[in-house]
Amino acid sequence: MPHDVLSQLRQLTALPPVALLASAAVLVLLIIVAARLVAPPRYERKERLFSPAEWAFFRVLEETVGSEFRIFAKVRIADVLSPKQTANRRAWWRAFSKVSSKHVDYVLVDRVTGVIAAALELDDRTHDRQDRRARDAFVDRAFAQARVPLIRVKAGRNYQRRELAARISQGIAGRG
Repeated sequence: MPHDVLSQLRQLTALPPVALLASAAVLVLLIIVAARLVAPPRYERKERLFSPAEWAFFRVLEETVGSEFRIFAKVRIADVLSPKQTANRRAWWRAFSKVSSKHVDYVLVDRVTGVIAAALELDDRTHDRQDRRARDAFVDRAFAQARVPLIRVKAGRNYQRRELAARISQGIAGRG
């Protein structure tokens, strides 16, 4: 071994045992912290798919239209509509990326044909925020361009089945 390495080893062994122990502890702590920073996050199970308000609405929606439509919840907008094909592939991807990470609360699909009849958004007070209003305006425009009815329902404590059925019928008929 070169002389410098031997002298460094002698200096380390000359440290008091407490200093060596403290240095080792710091080194172990640094390794643990580094491992946590590098390790991917772990996943945990969510207890429920729906918020209490979403679940209450879903149950009324199911009672109201369940015999005519299948109800799908938390559907990615890109699974309901997509940008029209264009020669400009970058523009298409840009438009697709705007809808690929957004969801609608519910989608009604005809039980017999499987055709999408409408989408529903349950608007709670978070939809009053500026960022949500901009998101909602974009979603409204996208659904209108694709000619897919988007029915917005104000979140509440109670829902009247007859009133909800009328709103859905009007929305699907293009009057709501």
